[in-house]
Amino acid sequence: MAAEKNPTDSAPAIVAWIDHLDHVSLRQLRKAVGLGSWEHTRVSELYREVLPGPISQEDEEAFFCAVTLCAACKPAKEANRSFACQLGAADQARQFTDFLAHILDISSMPLLASQIVHGIRFLNSRKKYLDRTRLVRDILAWSQEERTVQQSWAKEFSSQVSSLDQEMEDPVRGFLSSVQQMEEVKKEAFRSAPAESLRRSNGMALIGFYSALPEKVAPEEEPLFYLVAALSLLNEEPAFPCRDLGASLQMVCTQENEEYLSGIMAEVIQGERSEIFPLLVKSVIYLRNLHVGFCAEKLLNDLLFWDHPARSVQAAWEKSFFG
Repeated sequence: MAAEKNPTDSAPAIVAWIDHLDHVSLRQLRKAVGLGSWEHTRVSELYREVLPGPISQEDEEAFFCAVTLCAACKPAKEANRSFACQLGAADQARQFTDFLAHILDISSMPLLASQIVHGIRFLNSRKKYLDRTRLVRDILAWSQEERTVQQSWAKEFSSQVSSLDQEMEDPVRGFLSSVQQMEEVKKEAFRSAPAESLRRSNGMALIGFYSALPEKVAPEEEPLFYLVAALSLLNEEPAFPCRDLGASLQMVCTQENEEYLSGIMAEVIQGERSEIFPLLVKSVIYLRNLHVGFCAEKLLNDLLFWDHPARSVQAAWEKSFFG
């Protein structure tokens, strides 16, 4: 039985098909950007030539969005950069932060196309041409639950516009310092997003996060940095430096809440790193409600070493809380 074809595999064929269209057909596609495929019958019939067989209405909207946006791009042999990367490399790129953040939160394909095309037209006018195959692939994968495209765009844009010095001796301390120095709009975006989930974050929080993130952070560690950044903004109470989370929770442990906090701490200590994010969020919010801070720098460093075979971090937290 043949494996199911990934829709993004159609991207090179779509670009090749666009390149062989006559001027009239190409103009029709460009005029149809932002319309639903069912709203423009002539164009709908035209682009159906490249559809990979019968597909759902949702996938058809994604294909229509990808095809029309590809048609809006000017072809160029040297074009090898993504939409977000070129936007971040444009003159006065920081002006596009709100624009891109808005795009990253859009789920409607017609609305998405109607916004992205403004950026494409701007980039065309500046002779900053796009990798059209990459653009098509990104649009076809836009609705995936993992939101990997949105994360990539935020990261690529931010890496272009960030002027922060990422070559500091302590990347954890420098990262958290950058988070605290963010514009208030980015801080509020962090506070309104789920702290335990990078992939469910909103556009402005993603841009703020990747603007502060050191370049050498491994992709698998990004959720850790995001979690602690969000927690540091959720709870900005003063904290003792180098005190681990177990010690902070022990500070507020009373006869009334001992069973509750002991249960949380036992579950955290025994849990895998990827499983304890919600418990960490719950713990930090509990501390905040009692006006007790936590050391974000210590928490992030501890989480980075959470999976070490010696389990020294877990042992330290256990000793801090249970004695």
